[in-house]
Amino acid sequence: MQTLSAETLTPGVGILSDPAAIVDASPITTLPPELLVHLFLCCLHIPNKSFYHDENSSLLPSWTSVTAVCRYWRAVALNTPQLWSQIDVDSLMAKADELAYPTTAVIETVKLLLGRSKRVPLDVQYLKPQTYDTMMPFDFRPILAEFGHIFSLRIGHTEKMVELFTGSNSIHAPLLSRLYILHNGDVAAVASFLTCLDAPSLEELTIITYATRYDTESINWTKSLFPSSLKRLYILYDTLLGADPSTIASTIGHLLHLERLVLRERPQASALFQTLSHSPTFAEPSPLFSLPHLQELSLSGGTASCTHFIEHVRIPAAASVALLLQPRDLRSSIFRPSLLRVLRQRLNPPRNTDNSSLPPVATLVFQSQSVDFHTLDLDGAPEVPPDQPPLFSLSYNNTSRGSDSEVRAFMQQMRQIVLDVPLHNITTLVLRFLRDDEDAAADWIALLGTICNVTTLVLHHDPFSHPTGWSEDAMVSLLRLHTTTTGSDTALSAPGPPLNLPNLKHIFLSNIDLTESILVSGSGSALGSVQAEIVDGLECVLRERKDAGCMVKVLALKECGNVDGDMVQRLGSCVLCMEWDGYIGPTVEISYSDTE
Repeated sequence: MQTLSAETLTPGVGILSDPAAIVDASPITTLPPELLVHLFLCCLHIPNKSFYHDENSSLLPSWTSVTAVCRYWRAVALNTPQLWSQIDVDSLMAKADELAYPTTAVIETVKLLLGRSKRVPLDVQYLKPQTYDTMMPFDFRPILAEFGHIFSLRIGHTEKMVELFTGSNSIHAPLLSRLYILHNGDVAAVASFLTCLDAPSLEELTIITYATRYDTESINWTKSLFPSSLKRLYILYDTLLGADPSTIASTIGHLLHLERLVLRERPQASALFQTLSHSPTFAEPSPLFSLPHLQELSLSGGTASCTHFIEHVRIPAAASVALLLQPRDLRSSIFRPSLLRVLRQRLNPPRNTDNSSLPPVATLVFQSQSVDFHTLDLDGAPEVPPDQPPLFSLSYNNTSRGSDSEVRAFMQQMRQIVLDVPLHNITTLVLRFLRDDEDAAADWIALLGTICNVTTLVLHHDPFSHPTGWSEDAMVSLLRLHTTTTGSDTALSAPGPPLNLPNLKHIFLSNIDLTESILVSGSGSALGSVQAEIVDGLECVLRERKDAGCMVKVLALKECGNVDGDMVQRLGSCVLCMEWDGYIGPTVEISYSDTE
């Protein structure tokens, strides 16, 4: 506005006599159209709630208010069809319901968006037809007429929606790249739709149900279900039940471009691939098909059957595999042989095999309900990079929130796995939870006794770790050099006190309150058996290691609670290098009940 001439500001002339000139003469009208288009397109990433639900009475997205700024902006927006290509019917229907508008208003808005999109690739969402079919049915036919121009489709597969496609021998969708189907349990109708769908460019397919029917019949697996162009396939929750490996091989074995495969079932439902473990073809497991470009494989259902499935598919050695265990499997040894075969093949492969070209597993990451195996050696770093997927991940569904039995059973299984695979090259251990019970320390020390080459230990109190909590006593016990265990928890059978993490050089503590009270006891402790703060316990165990010639090189504190300079000085006298981020506030504490 400062660039306007004095003539323009003359009373009664120009800008004062013509309000539109205020904007038209503004520098904002001189922005290049390419820049305006970029800015307008950024508005499309506004979350859906504010995208459609503003305070005005229009059904159009709230970003369209830019078309009222000036004639120039409006012209640029109307001549940018990509701006009008996102059609969220769910949000339109919700806004119409809120304003008590008839469905015809939604249809007219959809037609307006389709007209202004000028046949560019469309992004369409209508996941909740079951919500509106009874109170204000939406006519999907205007969108169906543009099916050939849809690039991304998220659709609820109800009976009425299926009727629209009934009778078509082929549904031509040459541009369709992403398809998300939310179905009502009628998997046969989903299979019929997929069989009729002609989508040569489809790269991502997700099939999921909102129904809770466990008696649903499985899809009739056929090769025609999935186009060979698929790169990402997600089949979730009661969609597929009971298919033998040869049938699955004939169905997805042709997906040579597949990069991600996720097959998951609800724990309550019949196990995915439930017939696999009873199939005679598993007497001598051998690959039935190959997915040469697979980067991620994620399975859940019956653990034994899922591990058998892994044995029957040839995938790259570097592919990340995730397996979700069921609680019943934690207390059973039936699945262990097949799981151990898979883990040895993936984590400790024989020499002269495809998998042997990978570096060995060097990092273990324990969380409250999972453990990740990484080939990446952190080499003294405090955490695994977020973009680094594990080579293998084991997790489970904790169904007993008030009980620690499943957590301990999971820990015992993991200890046995580390022993039986075996894994001798672990150099980094990341613990994001420590069970808060009297047996926690013994279980962890027994586990650590099997991985004596750990040089880096990361202890991060995860506030979201439920229901196990965090045991400060167990944390300090893990850092003791000399430990004693009894019974089945004996870490080593050799005479004399076992050494706990004898090669430990780097310790990283995160979100630990150093003023919490613990019980410090045992030989080598100057305090005897007394209540003390964590900082006192840390000083004792670090000094014990120093005096025994196993001095820790680096101790790092990150966002630990109630730290002061005196604590840092005391702990720094026991290690070669002390690192502190200067944080003096409290730790982060979140009640699990608050997150539900």
